[in-house]
Order: sequence, then C-alpha cells, then structure tokens
Amino acid sequence: MNVLLDAQTDQFIYLTGSGPDITVRRRVSAEIPTPIRIATPARAIAEFLQLIPAGDLDLQIQGQTLRVHGATFDTSFRVGNADDMLAPQADQLSLETKASLLGFASAVDQVRIAQSHDEHQPILNGIYLSIQPSSIVLAATDGHRAAETHTSATSEGGQVAVIVPVRALLELRSVLGSSDRTLSVGVSHGHNRIRFQAGADFLDSGLIEGTYPDYRKVLPTGPATAVVVDRLALTLALRACEVFARAGTNPVSLTATPGRIRLRGQSTELGENVSNLDAKVSGPEATVSLSGQYLLDGLVALTADTVSLEIRGQRTPVILSPRSRDKFWYAIAPRLALPK
Repeated sequence: MNVLLDAQTDQFIYLTGSGPDITVRRRVSAEIPTPIRIATPARAIAEFLQLIPAGDLDLQIQGQTLRVHGATFDTSFRVGNADDMLAPQADQLSLETKASLLGFASAVDQVRIAQSHDEHQPILNGIYLSIQPSSIVLAATDGHRAAETHTSATSEGGQVAVIVPVRALLELRSVLGSSDRTLSVGVSHGHNRIRFQAGADFLDSGLIEGTYPDYRKVLPTGPATAVVVDRLALTLALRACEVFARAGTNPVSLTATPGRIRLRGQSTELGENVSNLDAKVSGPEATVSLSGQYLLDGLVALTADTVSLEIRGQRTPVILSPRSRDKFWYAIAPRLALPK
C-alpha cells in the first residue's frame, strides 16, 4: 500500500493512507520550499523511520526517487505518481459530536474487554457506539459478559447508533496522538461510515452492518448483596486464586459475608488458594462462581481506588462498577460452582 505525501505551501505535509475499510490522514509541520505530491511505499518508509534517531529530515524529489537525508543517513525510495492513487472522498456527515480524545480512548479500553473474538459473530466483533445529546455510549458483549461506559460529549444534531470495527478504534491513538485534544465524531448520511477527527488529522472507517443485540437485558434487577472493596487488594487476591483456577480451567468462587469477602481458586493438580479481604458488605451472605480472568479484565479496566460488586447468587450475572453504574458497568455471567 502507498501513502499520499502532499506538501504544498501551508507549512504542513499531509500524509494520507487508504485501505479497503479505513482511511487515515496525519499532518506534520515542515518547511516547504518546493511543493511535493507523490505516492510513497508505506510499509518500507514506516519500518525505516522506526530505526533512525529522532531529528529533522530533509526530503527531496529526484525524478521517481524520494531522497530522505538526516544527520547519520542518506536514503532513497522509489516513489509513484500521486495521480494513480484514488483520493479518499469525505462523505457528508449527518450527525457530529465533540468529546475529549483521551476520554474517548479510555472509554474504548474499558468496553473492548467484553468484545467477541469469534469471527463467526461479526456484529459482536465490533463496538456499539451511540451518540446521545450529552454523551457517547460505548458497549460490547461476547455473550458471556457485557460492558457499557459513557463519556461526555456535545452533540450537534439528533441521536444515532452504529457498530464500529475494533481495529478502527484501536488505531485512534496512533493516528490522532495521545494529547488531550478535542475529538470530533461524525457519522455519514448513509450510516455506513464514521469519521474521528482531531484538528487536521482524521481516521475514516466503514461500519459493521446489522443490529446490535440488546446487551442491557443482562442487567439484573431486584435486591442484591452489595460489596465495596479495595480494587488493588481484590486484584492481587484474584491473581493468586487464578494461579490455581486457571490450571484446571475452573471458576473462582467468591463469597460475601458481613465485613469480608472470600475468594477461592483450586486445581486438582496444584491445590488451592483461599484469600480473605476486608470489605463493606450490605445484604445477605451470597456466593457466586465466575471466571477469574473475566473479573480481572474488569478490574484492570478501572482506575478507581474502590469498586462495587453486586451479587445475586449462582444464576445471575455479577455486576462490577466504580461504586455506581452511572458511568460504567461490567456484567459477568456466573459459571458452575466449585465442589465443596
């Protein structure tokens, strides 16, 4: 694949690459004595730039050759005619919203833990994205767990819900950078493409066709045993149990009693581990068995010092959240209980 390098007279080089589903553009500051517009070999240049020291580069065009000169190297690449590349067409957007780039990227990291990796379930391979008047809702599910999070946004228009390929969302940081810029999210009129833009840089992606399942059906209602516990302490205790539970592909048992929770992981081959943690527990004693790795994924996705668990017995999903479901919740289906 080639990348279009377009340097005119506005002191910027625009690098644009386009594939079957994704188009990206980055803007780089430059001094431009002579306009340049060429098609460059994307992979070769990307690999080369990763190997050279940071610093200014001098680019020169000599016929069909791009010469890249730096302090310690002088390299030439064969280039193509820019006119041979199909210029990416920007679809007209029917709906646009603005949010924090870092806030949005963090929200993606929180929900993608529940995304399916089954290639036979293309809809569940994507991330559900719903533009609301004052927020963007992101969600994912693989049928065994589900996650939903909200990030603040300002919408210019109505509401829309789409399914975004995970690959596009994971590329955001590399394309748009890691600084906290304003992110513009726009959906095309045909609801078949989405654009993420920060300044002059953008990523444009196709969308996954279909209807996302009603993942919120997994949210239980009614009385629950509520547990508030230190996130780091729970993470370490759970990792200790997973040493044993993982070896036998067994679930981890979690029991909540007044003032304490107990975690138990066991393996026929290795033995068992029992960890007891101080916790604030409201409600009756409750026990549930679930995937230790699934629970770990949720704990790692959070940054709060303390977390909340809602337990309703062996047949109802456990809900993990940062003290409340308002901004983020993560539901994990229970598994068969360990033998006593």
